[in-house]
Amino acid sequence: MSNDAMPAAAAGELGSRTERCFADGTHADTLSAIAARRWVCGDASHSIAAERVFVRFDLAPGAAAPGFLETRRAAVTGIDLLTVDAAGRKLTAHFAPSELLPSRRGGFIRVPLPSTEAPVRQVIVAFDQPTHRMLLEQAQLAPSDAHDSLPARRLLLVLAGLCGLLLMPIMFNAAFYRILREPFVVWHSALAVSLLLTIFVSSGLSFYVGNLPVMTMSSMNTLLFGLSVGAAGMFARSFIEDGKLHPWLRRALPVAGAWAVLVSSLHAAFPFVLRPMQSALYY
Repeated sequence: MSNDAMPAAAAGELGSRTERCFADGTHADTLSAIAARRWVCGDASHSIAAERVFVRFDLAPGAAAPGFLETRRAAVTGIDLLTVDAAGRKLTAHFAPSELLPSRRGGFIRVPLPSTEAPVRQVIVAFDQPTHRMLLEQAQLAPSDAHDSLPARRLLLVLAGLCGLLLMPIMFNAAFYRILREPFVVWHSALAVSLLLTIFVSSGLSFYVGNLPVMTMSSMNTLLFGLSVGAAGMFARSFIEDGKLHPWLRRALPVAGAWAVLVSSLHAAFPFVLRPMQSALYY
C-alpha cells in the first residue's frame, strides 16, 4: 500500500486521532529522506529484518499534544525522532540506548519528543536494529502525564504488596535452613528472589525505585526468566520425594534448568547476533 492510501487507525495512547505507517531503510537513510518513501499503512505489525525501521505517526487536527514516544522495552542501538508541526517546522532528536527513559507503564520505555510551538502534525521514528516486533507493534505517542492515573497507582500498590509477600518466604527460609539443611529451601529462596526481581523490572515500580538503565532492565528481564525456570525445576526436583517422580524426569530437570539459564544468558548478553529471528527463536 502506498503513502496515498488511507491508513487504518493505529494503536496509540492518543487513540483514533493517530495513524501509523511503517517503512524499511538502512543506516544511510535519514529521517528527512525517508519522508518521501513508500509507506506501508494499516498493518498492526512489521518486519524487523531491515537495519533501520521507520514508524510514522500522522496526527489529525485537534489531537491531544503528545509529549513522549513510548514503546515496549527491547534491545535497540538507537532511536531517532523527527517532528513536523502545523507550521511546517521540523525538529530532530537522537537517543542512544543509555539515554532511553523508563516509562510509568511497566516494561515500556519512553523518549521525549522535540518541543514545538505549533501543534504537532507528524512524528517519524527510526529504530536502529530493533530486536523485537513489539518495538514497532506497541510504539505509541503519549501525553506527558500518561499512566499517572489513580487506577495505575492502585495497581502499583498491589504489585508492591505482592513483592512484600515474596519477601516473607525468603526471610522464613533463611531461618528454616539453619534447622532443615535441605536443598529445596535454597531453591525455593532462589525462585522467590527471581520472581521478586521479575515483578520489579517488568512493572511500573522500576520507574519509581532505583535508577537502572532501561537496557540493563531489558537484559535482566530476559535473564530472570531463565533463572525462574531453572530455580522452579530444581525446587521441584529437590522437594518431591524419591519414588514420587519418574527417574528420567528427575534427571532431566537439572539439564532443562541449566539450558534455560544458558539460553537466557546468551540472549541477554548478545541480542543482535541473530537479530531478525533471535527473539522468535528464544521464546
